[in-house]
Amino acid sequence: MIIRKPYAFLIRNFKLIHFIMLLISGYILYRTKIAYNFFNDYAKTRQFIDSETLISDTLPLFITILAFILIGAAVMIIVLFRKKDKPTLFYISSIIYYIGFIVVLVISRGIMTTIIFDGIDPRISRIIRDIWMISYYLQFILVGFYFIRAVGFDVKKFNFGEDIHELQIDEEDNEEIEIATKFDKDKLKMKAAMQKEELKAFYFENRFIILLILFLLLVVMPGVFIARSIVANKRYTENEVIKLDNFEFKVIETLITKKDSKGNKIFKGNNSYLIVKFNLNNLLDKKRGLKLNNLRLEIGDNVYSPKNTYYDSFVDIGKGYNNQTLSKESKDFIAVYILSDEELKKPITLRYTDSLKVKNNEASALYYRINIEPKNIDQDIRNVSYNLGQELIIKDSNIKFKINNVDIEEEFTYQVGNKLKYIVYTYGIVLSINSDSNSNLIKILKESGNIKYKIGNSIFNENINVITPNGYNGDNIYLGVNEDMKKADSIELTIKTRDIEYIYKIK
Repeated sequence: MIIRKPYAFLIRNFKLIHFIMLLISGYILYRTKIAYNFFNDYAKTRQFIDSETLISDTLPLFITILAFILIGAAVMIIVLFRKKDKPTLFYISSIIYYIGFIVVLVISRGIMTTIIFDGIDPRISRIIRDIWMISYYLQFILVGFYFIRAVGFDVKKFNFGEDIHELQIDEEDNEEIEIATKFDKDKLKMKAAMQKEELKAFYFENRFIILLILFLLLVVMPGVFIARSIVANKRYTENEVIKLDNFEFKVIETLITKKDSKGNKIFKGNNSYLIVKFNLNNLLDKKRGLKLNNLRLEIGDNVYSPKNTYYDSFVDIGKGYNNQTLSKESKDFIAVYILSDEELKKPITLRYTDSLKVKNNEASALYYRINIEPKNIDQDIRNVSYNLGQELIIKDSNIKFKINNVDIEEEFTYQVGNKLKYIVYTYGIVLSINSDSNSNLIKILKESGNIKYKIGNSIFNENINVITPNGYNGDNIYLGVNEDMKKADSIELTIKTRDIEYIYKIK
């Protein structure tokens, strides 16, 4: 069998080979623009037109094959140019580019799958958009060079014929070689040894470029994606401190409920409250705070803002945050959200927007995200009873008190200096409560208290009506009550919390 050495073929068809490479690279450029448009539109609108062939229409697999063809052609030209001692930098750069292009193509197909089924983080969508934009514009350089080589225009020599002449075609390039079909083991071994030596020589001559390619493929490109997905987009957890420019933010716990602080159901349908309890710690003397509206929930593609009109219903959980400022102090607050019960079954992320920039009608934000696992705190209310003189301790708080005695009269008196003052209730009579308390019992009674009394077989309920005068400094608390309470068979002071009703029998 007779074949020719490939050098003459490559040299004589130099322009044709580059014309084919021009067509292939031009088509890849066209397909790259389509991919860039898709990711650019998604980054801006977070929407796309779904179809069964979306991935294959946007990023078809045959583009990968075309990229491999360009890599193979570039390798052949490099081998030729090495033999003829010609510069190979462009072709090596072309190989590096298309290897990277193939990696981006494979990763992008996986990202498109995620977009279709789950959606992706806005920052990731902008990153992949930018990668495709860079890829698109770099290809103009490659296509332009292939065009120059294909049509014979050289910006340095203005005469491609001279460049062909400089490739030094000689008789050796046209030499015919006879290959015996008979298998020669020794000759094969010798040839393999020679090829091995040639490969070694090729490696040592081009080791910098080879190691650079390997470094890009195995370290840089995977590192970029790992850094973007893990470091730049780190997901925090509850009770993990987030440092924000001498400000510390920490989610203490997240709760789900349909009830207010007294255990009364607010929502009876398919909605619930999600309550985020968090700590703010300002490390500077300067008064600062967070913007409540920057603290939002992400559930799939939906984003939910906090509601600041429901704080009074959750005073037992914490103080509602409404853009308060702190000066070198640490405080706990709550933020409240309303979600459907279906949304609460999905993974939930709390997102804090640390900065937001708008340029060319495009928003660029820095987010801190916390994966939260809210727990449902709604339970059946149980009753706990106490008798006069017993100490009552409210669960999950430091509130405790003991009622020593009670009295019901038309009026009570107290002394202010030399003056005698009267305590009366225009619409009824006065109930006096003498107690030992480690906290503001009046506040507790106003927020969660109630009076229940029984006359015969009838049971009556009254709201707490504190009438203790402002100038009074004694140990008693005075309540205005219905005059029928004086003839009650039994009187109970009740304090209702989220899951316990404390019943203090005062008569």
